[in-house]
Amino acid sequence: MSLQHRAARLHTLGGTPQIDSVGPLQRRPGHTLVSVTASAVNPADLLMARGYYPGPLPRLPFVVGLEGTGHVLESEAHPAGTPVWWQAPGAAATFAVVPTNALFLCLGMSISRPPRA
Repeated sequence: MSLQHRAARLHTLGGTPQIDSVGPLQRRPGHTLVSVTASAVNPADLLMARGYYPGPLPRLPFVVGLEGTGHVLESEAHPAGTPVWWQAPGAAATFAVVPTNALFLCLGMSISRPPRA
């Protein structure tokens, strides 16, 4: 599955993220394609956006958001529609490709929006 999507991307450190049309987005082995329902903004995101994050920074421009929730669209490990939460870069987008080992299953929980194709 290859998807065009929109994402909040930071083009300059210290700048304001812009909503860009990006893509195509394609799942890689060991990763899960997720339809994003919500993305958090937390202190680590703010430090990264200002260039003060204590770890390596992604190359500019990059999709912001280190935490997200959503539904699996395509995965080697989880059925489509499974609600998930994760901590990995790139959550502030319509869709995200997330390392499968970074996903937490939210079984028995309702995430408000149904999956999109």
